[in-house]
Amino acid sequence: MDINSASTVVLQALTQATSQDTAILKPAEERLKQWETQPGFYSALLNIFTNHTLDVNVRWLAVLYFKNGIDRYWRRIAPHALAEEEKTSLRAGLIANFNEPVNQVGGEMNSKAFLFVIRIIYFTLSHEKYLFGHY
Repeated sequence: MDINSASTVVLQALTQATSQDTAILKPAEERLKQWETQPGFYSALLNIFTNHTLDVNVRWLAVLYFKNGIDRYWRRIAPHALAEEEKTSLRAGLIANFNEPVNQVGGEMNSKAFLFVIRIIYFTLSHEKYLFGHY
């Protein structure tokens, strides 16, 4: 599945996960949970939360899933760790998308993106220190 198809499917699940109806909400949350370890999931989330034409609530949910995934799967030794190619793509995507036109959430979205970048840099540098023995 290419990234555009994946983004469409993930967007649909995120939209359903913002529903107030638990009959719609619960299955969507279960699908999202299953996809957390699938290649391309975090790239799809990045595409969604950087798309300024989408509903803010859907974008925020994408940010939360992205943040939680970075915490769980960024480290190389983590079970179901993200592939290096996807990590490279995510780093580039985050750095390229620091702009947020929605004034009410702009500062918060930029600070979240900044924290993602800091966290990613920390994980990367920690890994390099471990590999090269610089403590």
